[in-house]
Amino acid sequence: MMGIGLMTLFIEFHRQFKISAIETQMERYANLALEEIEKDLHIAKDGYLNTGMNQMDYVRLSVPEGAGANPILIDVQYTAEQNQGILINGNPLPRNRWDSSSEGSQAFRFPNYGEFFQGDGYQVQVASFRLKEWEPAPDSPNNFAVRQALSQFIYIIELKLSLKIERTGEDVTRTYTYKRRVFMDRKFI
Repeated sequence: MMGIGLMTLFIEFHRQFKISAIETQMERYANLALEEIEKDLHIAKDGYLNTGMNQMDYVRLSVPEGAGANPILIDVQYTAEQNQGILINGNPLPRNRWDSSSEGSQAFRFPNYGEFFQGDGYQVQVASFRLKEWEPAPDSPNNFAVRQALSQFIYIIELKLSLKIERTGEDVTRTYTYKRRVFMDRKFI
């Protein structure tokens, strides 16, 4: 009985450790994705947003690339794919930037099924990817007109990742929401 109890305790502890490790990878991934989009929104000269019907937005930005007085404008397209994560021009994060402040040039692997714990019944997917105007709280005591005017230049980048866990014959899904507020001095989306 003691052996069975200890084995059950060890298995549960091991499972919780795996879930915690995946959650850490999800948070790192979401922070990287939001940082990449935020950088491009700040420097973009033009932009287009297509609000997707399936909770996945498509964002196209024209951003200056290269050093010097006359950088060239390139198109950068952000899309979300359920099992691959956020894609930049169809490629995984991060995109190679001309400046050296970016976190490395290698693609960050989306923490999907099999990426970290092969065959253990864990699956990470993109549940939603949205870029939307910030909406001031209706009961805010501040000047509503000022907040309403500002809301045209403040955007919320929202990324929802879901973690599906197989446990005792049934699937349990947890959803994690990551948001970042971005202020743009010109509205082009």
